[in-house]
This record gives sequence, C-alpha cells and structure tokens, in this order.
Amino acid sequence: MLFGTGVVSGTGNIYGGNIISGNAVIGNIDVSGDINVNSLKSNTYISAIANVVSGNVTTTGQVIATANITGSNVITGGLVTAQGNVTGGHLLTGGLIPSASTVTGTSFIGAVASSTTVSATGNITGGNIITGGSGGNISGANVITATTLSATANVIGGNV
Repeated sequence: MLFGTGVVSGTGNIYGGNIISGNAVIGNIDVSGDINVNSLKSNTYISAIANVVSGNVTTTGQVIATANITGSNVITGGLVTAQGNVTGGHLLTGGLIPSASTVTGTSFIGAVASSTTVSATGNITGGNIITGGSGGNISGANVITATTLSATANVIGGNV
C-alpha cells in the first residue's frame, strides 16, 4: 500500500480499483470495461472501433461520414448538398425547384415555368393554354373545343 499527500510518480503502469484525479490525465487510458465520466474532453480526437451510442451529438464543426447516414429525419436551417442523385418518395417545397437539366416525373402539381421547351409524352391538362406572340402555334391532329374556336387570321381547312 502506498499513502502520500504529495506527488506520487512512476514510470510503469498503475493498477487500481479506483483512480481519482482532480487534475488532467496526460497520455492514454486503456480499459477493458466502462469509463463513466461527467465530461470528456480531447484536444485531438476521440476514436472508437465499434458503434458510438449517444443521446445527442452536438458539434460546432462538421460531422463527416464516408458511408451511409441512416436516420428518421434530417432537419437543417441551411442547405442540403448532394453530389449525386437525391432519391425520395416525395419532394416537398414551399419555393422553387431550379434545375440546369431535365426534371422527370409522372405528375407536376402547380406552376411549371420554363424559358425553353416544356415537353410531355402524355396529356397536358390545364385551365388555359396560352401562346405568346405571333409565332405561338398549336399543332396537333385534332383541336377539340366545347365552346368557340376563334382566329384573327385566315382559317384554312378541308371543310369549313
């Protein structure tokens, strides 16, 4: 047994049932069981070979993962950025969905705005189809209307 009120130093390992320190521990702590602490601080990193189970992970820095991140909800006050595809059941937005390439889907609800061509292989259902300028043509096999079909220029047809 060793009892003392001053500094106790050693160059080898310290084996004990309880090691209590009021000051910092310098070096590595290797244990085979649990370490129960109120607060854990590292100036470099904390490493784990297996899973880290925690109630909350709070950081002012980054969370970096090289594999998948699985979770029920991802909530951000900022941006969600992805280099590859984003796959989801529904994409809900209160704003715009800007795209530099093709947006593909089975249905688009709401306004579709484009400065180039909007194309569809299925039916287009809308309240009004408006063409701008004198070059706004509607081409098709049949133009069917339940009300008046009017034109300000010539009407050419087989049977009028």
